[in-house]
Amino acid sequence: MADPLVNPQEIFRSQLPVGALLLVIFVPSRDRDGQPVDQDYWIDEVLTTLRRLFRGATAYPRWSRRLA
Repeated sequence: MADPLVNPQEIFRSQLPVGALLLVIFVPSRDRDGQPVDQDYWIDEVLTTLRRLFRGATAYPRWSRRLA
């Protein structure tokens, strides 16, 4: 039995312009083997691709463990 459709605007009490999408991509700092990931490279690649496909992209500043 499928879950009923959920309206994200009701859950988050927010509204995006008609036709707008919110896409969140997480770039980890380490791979599954614990090796460091070149985040700068992958963030640039993701932003370049999204800009080309969707005419724009924004990256949030990196989160720091010191702020937690």
